[in-house]
Amino acid sequence: MSKILAIIPVLSKYPKETIESLLSQTIKPSKIVVAAGSQSVCKDCSVHGVECYFIEPDLTKHVEIRVAKAINFALQFTNVNDYDYILKVDDDVSLPPNFIELSLKLDADCVGGSGCAQMFKISTFMALFKGRFPEVVSDDTYCEFMIIACGKKYAKWPIERI
Repeated sequence: MSKILAIIPVLSKYPKETIESLLSQTIKPSKIVVAAGSQSVCKDCSVHGVECYFIEPDLTKHVEIRVAKAINFALQFTNVNDYDYILKVDDDVSLPPNFIELSLKLDADCVGGSGCAQMFKISTFMALFKGRFPEVVSDDTYCEFMIIACGKKYAKWPIERI
């Protein structure tokens, strides 16, 4: 069984629906981490047994750069090499219950697209990005192009989000 680390970046609103959609997957993540720009979000995470790490957001930076910085901050507290995949999910997304299962069946180095979610094989994530999400504008597109440019297998989402 694959071990999956799910990470949700959020500024100020508790991502209840996103967390519930991850907990409802046919193949559940081994661990869910929230990278929060608000301490109140972290208080709510304990209800679902989710780890939460607070990082003061730099509101002078572009939102995608803030998101990557928050994720990278939270990843400092997790040994990503303990997992087979890392799944980044936006905080306003509710994934269909078989999203992870169908994504795994694609056997791609990265499954995703611009927007709501991306799932990387840890080996690819470590090799191409050194275990850190790129702190760039249009990070999802940047990751997609890097995967393809390096000859890795990239696949679009297997189903649409709900």
